[in-house]
Amino acid sequence: MITSIKLASSWEVFLDFNQTAVAKLNEKKILQQALLYQIVAAMVTRSKEGTDPEDSNLTEEEKTEKEQAELALRS
Repeated sequence: MITSIKLASSWEVFLDFNQTAVAKLNEKKILQQALLYQIVAAMVTRSKEGTDPEDSNLTEEEKTEKEQAELALRS
C-alpha cells in the first residue's frame, strides 16, 4: 500500500512538471509570435515611409511607371 502512495505522488509530481513545461513552451511560443508580429509591423512601416499616400492606391506596375518617369525627369 505504501508503494502505491509513492507511485501516486510521483505521478502527480510528473504531471505538475509536464504542465509547467507545457506552460513555459506556450509562453515562449506566444512571445516569439509577438516578436515576429512587431518585426513585420516595423518592416511594413519602414516600407511605407517616404511614399505618398496617394501612391498606396496604385498597382505595382503603376508605381514602377511613376518612379521611372520621376527618374527620367531628374536626369
